[in-house]
Amino acid sequence: MRAGVLAIRTVRAAGVVAAALVVAAGARARADTFSALVEPRFELTRERRDDPGGAERTTEDMTFGQRYVLGLSKLLFPNIGLDAGGTFDDQLTWQRTDGAELHGETWRGSGYAHLNLNLGALAGSGGYDRTEEASSGAVGSGPRLVYETWTARGLWKPADLPQLSVAVSRANTYDTARRDRDLTVDDVLVAADYRGIPRLQLRYSLRYSNPEDRISGTDTTSIIQSAQVAYDDKLFRGRTNVYMSGTVSTTVSSTSILGTGGTVSTQVLPLTGLSLVEGALDTPTFDKLVANPALVDPSSTVSANINIGYGVPLGDVAYRDLGAQFPDVLTKTSLVYVWVNKRLPKDIASAFTWTAYTSKDNATWTPVPLAGAVVFGDFDNRFEIPLVPTEAQYLKVVVRPLAKGVTTLPDYSEILVTKLQFFLVQPAAEVRGRTSTHSESVVATQQTRIFSVPNVSWDASVSANHSGQGNRTSYTVVNGLSLAQRLSSVWSVSGRVQRQDADAGSGHTGSYLWAASASAQPLPTLTHALTYSGQWASTPIGIATSNSLNLFNRAELYRGLSLLASGGVNEGTSDLGVETRAVTATAVAAATPHPKLTLGASYLYGSTWTAPLGQGWSRQQTERIDGSASATPFSVLYLSAVVSRILRGAVPTTLLNTSVAFSPFEGGNLQLRVSYGESLDTAADAVVKTFVSGVHWMLRPGVLIDTSYSSIDNRAPTGRTRTDSVLTLLTLTF
Repeated sequence: MRAGVLAIRTVRAAGVVAAALVVAAGARARADTFSALVEPRFELTRERRDDPGGAERTTEDMTFGQRYVLGLSKLLFPNIGLDAGGTFDDQLTWQRTDGAELHGETWRGSGYAHLNLNLGALAGSGGYDRTEEASSGAVGSGPRLVYETWTARGLWKPADLPQLSVAVSRANTYDTARRDRDLTVDDVLVAADYRGIPRLQLRYSLRYSNPEDRISGTDTTSIIQSAQVAYDDKLFRGRTNVYMSGTVSTTVSSTSILGTGGTVSTQVLPLTGLSLVEGALDTPTFDKLVANPALVDPSSTVSANINIGYGVPLGDVAYRDLGAQFPDVLTKTSLVYVWVNKRLPKDIASAFTWTAYTSKDNATWTPVPLAGAVVFGDFDNRFEIPLVPTEAQYLKVVVRPLAKGVTTLPDYSEILVTKLQFFLVQPAAEVRGRTSTHSESVVATQQTRIFSVPNVSWDASVSANHSGQGNRTSYTVVNGLSLAQRLSSVWSVSGRVQRQDADAGSGHTGSYLWAASASAQPLPTLTHALTYSGQWASTPIGIATSNSLNLFNRAELYRGLSLLASGGVNEGTSDLGVETRAVTATAVAAATPHPKLTLGASYLYGSTWTAPLGQGWSRQQTERIDGSASATPFSVLYLSAVVSRILRGAVPTTLLNTSVAFSPFEGGNLQLRVSYGESLDTAADAVVKTFVSGVHWMLRPGVLIDTSYSSIDNRAPTGRTRTDSVLTLLTLTF
């Protein structure tokens, strides 16, 4: 049966290939730019699982896939261009487990056509996009889903006048039976931007949005207006930089319930995005995220430089923290979208485990329960993470990168996070009728250079936000003095004292912060640095203090041999009366005795004592030693080994990773690759052996065949799993 269906699919594929070639031949003669890609794929996977009782369970998966891509870009008239194209993916699968067979099919097709107008000061575009997908299997066919959008945009850039832009769109999302999904969203955005006056910028935007859900019977209309004025200048012959801005926004919404009622999602806008790839001593409950504005910018395609694919460095299983800061601690959120740069199949998307945390200071985090299962969007490349409604000024979601055993397909070695979005989802009945909200915010900053020698500067900033919803006001006032001075060719010093007053919605907090550092570089290859920082804060709950001292040393002893040593101590008391003490030490050695050989070793120690109010001290320790070696005796041969011994932690463990990669004929039309890796975990008594080989053959320009074989043998006390996969991919490019 499988052979017959496969034959039919192959004939169909040949027909589509022929049709594509005919279209390509005709279009090549007429189009300014034309591209076509045909990519059939065949994959066979066999998994054998041995249980501790001796029973063996065998699962076979066979997949035949087809992918076709067409693209056309043509200049119809001197100022009018056409962009059109489409993609079709079809995947047929068979699965046999202990004699029982299941089969299924999933296909996805998309197409677009856009017209573009460019008259210099006047530009515009309009077009239509459509995506359809469906799946069928042993349990029946799923709904055929459709997503289509009509868009029109215009831009006018007159000289010495405000720049005007208009964007109009209608998006329809539905299943063809109109039983489970039927949503229409109309959106109009008008914006004006004026920069005709030096150092002054004026902005205004008006947005109309109307999502209508015919299944739940909810119809919401929103009108959002925002106006901003910003000014920046240099005063006193450039000694002072000033910046001021003010923003006023209003939202008027009207919600009606036509049927049984549903939910309404309101987007929550953060102040800035935050992210962190955790270090060895970090945990999701105690770490400090750093600013990453790319996470919350409007684009869902530009990378935020966070990879959650399996192609991270060997042994990297560190948590990826993705979060944001909101205006105050009363900001409410119940849904997070994490956008990525590509579509993920269900088995890949479900391999990720997400958790969520909130914080009031971006230092101590509290877990937030999820309100349901995390799903990957039907049409959008995003994870949808539902949360129990929570109020917080800082919110983050946390995930580890994709485990290497989940898939061997190279497409998923790099899965880049591109954007975060936050929403508050409410029952339509709670927001029925007309609601109106408004907010005002002001920001003013200045930095003045008081002395040039020594370099002393004073900076001050004021930010305030008032929300009509709940009549909440939040503010932050900062005053600081900074010093930085080179005392000699060897010594440099720096310091800062700061006073900060803030109220994020939970009462006034006043704090003093201070820091000082001294660094010495007696030789170009020798560096020392000593830093001290402290903080005293008065919050509505109590007094919080912290002090830390750190020493850093680095030496290039010889060419190709370097040492790094650092250590620190810190102590603090939270406003809840929780006392903490910590000691850390790190030593790293790196050597390159030969251009083809690299050696490394490191030692890490950390100890933390915690004493909650009225309780005794508890201690947590981390201690590990790592060693690594890599060699490239020939350009086509690569050897590496990494061994880690965790001396103190949850369980003393030895981790070992070795790998060998062989790639003859690099750079030619025929490339071979062979690699072997082995991982050992003594605590879990687990061994994972991985073997991958492949052939990459460019038959002629535009015709490429790639065949690979992989074998993963995972042995542990809970059982043994052996997975063998063969993948063949043919790519035809025109």
